Amino acid sequence: MWFTDSFRPQLQTASEFISSWFFLHTETGNIWTHGISIFLFLPNLLESVYNPAGTSFYENLMVTLYMIASIICVICSTACHTLECGDLRTYQLGIKIDFFGIWCSQVFYCLPSIHFAFRCDPFLNVSSLYRVLRSILRVFIYF
Repeated sequence: MWFTDSFRPQLQTASEFISSWFFLHTETGNIWTHGISIFLFLPNLLESVYNPAGTSFYENLMVTLYMIASIICVICSTACHTLECGDLRTYQLGIKIDFFGIWCSQVFYCLPSIHFAFRCDPFLNVSSLYRVLRSILRVFIYF
């Protein structure tokens, strides 16, 4: 099935972009599913910050970073899908925002995995951390 109508016209102002959230068009599903997930991750973030459940500081930090990355990713994705109907410059800005959200999720999803998988072996933990830091520095190529 191909979409042949229900596209948004090219929008110019911030109020037009925000008001487009409340109309039915081809990006409605993307905007709302990413936007709603922000509010689904938020209670988990608050719980990991204010109720650490007897975990160590570093374990709680890893879970908190994971939750923050999840929220950043869906905020950036919501912004990208909102800005897709702008002019070329606005569209490219939306794509950069989306790539930044994807980058945050990849880096900060990787850190807890490294921490929990290699916390007993200091050598593996340091070498894995080097790979993560190298990938963090690569972001400056894109922005």
